[in-house]
Amino acid sequence: MDVNLDQFIKTIREVEQATIDAIVAGKFTIEELPEQLVTQGVCINAVFKEPECFPNIPFRNKDNLVCLVASQLFPNNMMSVPSELAGWISAHIHEPILKLLGDKYKTDFICEKAVLADHHNINHFPSELLDDFDFLSKLVYAKPSILSVIDQKYITDDLCVTALQSPEFSLNNLPTEWRKEEYCDRAFSKNYLEIVNFPTELITLKRVEIALSHCDSKEVRGIVELLPVEQWNEEIIITAVKRDESVFWKVPYTKITTELMFKLAPFLTRYELLHHAPEDVFTENLNHKLVIENPLLLGGIPAEMRNRVLCLDAVSRNGMALAHTPKIVQTEELYHVAVANDGLALQYVPKPYRDENLPMMAVKQNGEAIQYVPSNYIDELMCRTAVMNNPHAIYKLRPEFLTTELYLMALQSLPKVLKLVPVDKRTEELCLIALKQDKDVYDFVPVQLRKEPRIRELAIKYGLVNPTEAEEGCEF
Repeated sequence: MDVNLDQFIKTIREVEQATIDAIVAGKFTIEELPEQLVTQGVCINAVFKEPECFPNIPFRNKDNLVCLVASQLFPNNMMSVPSELAGWISAHIHEPILKLLGDKYKTDFICEKAVLADHHNINHFPSELLDDFDFLSKLVYAKPSILSVIDQKYITDDLCVTALQSPEFSLNNLPTEWRKEEYCDRAFSKNYLEIVNFPTELITLKRVEIALSHCDSKEVRGIVELLPVEQWNEEIIITAVKRDESVFWKVPYTKITTELMFKLAPFLTRYELLHHAPEDVFTENLNHKLVIENPLLLGGIPAEMRNRVLCLDAVSRNGMALAHTPKIVQTEELYHVAVANDGLALQYVPKPYRDENLPMMAVKQNGEAIQYVPSNYIDELMCRTAVMNNPHAIYKLRPEFLTTELYLMALQSLPKVLKLVPVDKRTEELCLIALKQDKDVYDFVPVQLRKEPRIRELAIKYGLVNPTEAEEGCEF
């Protein structure tokens, strides 16, 4: 009797193993099996084979381990977990699944799938699999991060070389003591950003220069700061600032010289950066160089060095530099030069000097400057001039100066100005001009005008209304 029972149990196990082999080989799916063949082992292997099959597993077979495997491999499976198991699954969802599986389930198939899903599973492999170099090499190539957590007694040079060949490799995958110069250089040749993972002793001036020559502006700071500031030379500083000018804030005062500032001038756009430079590096020649490269850098030059000649040079290149001119050097000539260069500079001209001539000069240069013109100088001619030179000026005009003529002028190039026109002044002509340029302004066409033949025709053409609706909306 016992012999028969032993044989029966053996047969059951053989059937289960044959079923698992068929599932792993892809001969059957879980839903194709009779329920009598669906065991915990079959379910676990089926989920490792195809995680999306979990909803098809019979409810009675959805135990803790099966549900955890399914949820780790495919998070959407959490929605199919029995509610009474949800708390336990959530508590263990980040644990390596092999830690919870019995040894009988730790086949090479399941171990491979598990470690590819989470490299921490490598520490729960059976020793015979860890001792299988070919198997381990295959896994390291597919998942180099294994080397960052595996017991170091299993790490060899051959495994490191295998990891280096993987497209997924990063130096972060190697324990610090295994980041040899040879491996670092090979990784660096593939990806310059690997320098951030170098051991400190391998970060050299030359390697930083190479990385800076390839990096994007957002990466500059992280790379240049790998090098102690006392090792920063002129070439490093220029290369870094050229790609990210904010690095200039980190340059030691002792390394900022007049000569260096001459070389950095073409790459500086924010005058505030100049406040980081010692005042004694500024010279008349440097100041003119800065203004030539970017007139707005005038604001970063020490105030006592902003003389009339320098300020005149700056505002003649960019009128907005007037904002950085000391009051002591401001003259009517300076105001005229600034406004002639950029009408918006009128905002920096003291109001007593915004006389009859200066406002019109500003408006002719840039119509939007009319927003800075005193009301008593604004007339019909100035408004027309402003909108004619810059249609966007229509948005800067005070309501009392807006007229149908101005709306008409602006609408020629800015159809959305129709929204600005008071509803009772939106004539058929204005609506047509706007609608011909932009179908989206149809929403601003008064309802009573939408039945007008020309507007209706455009609306149908644009597909804003269908012909039937258009006809029904017409009055005959």
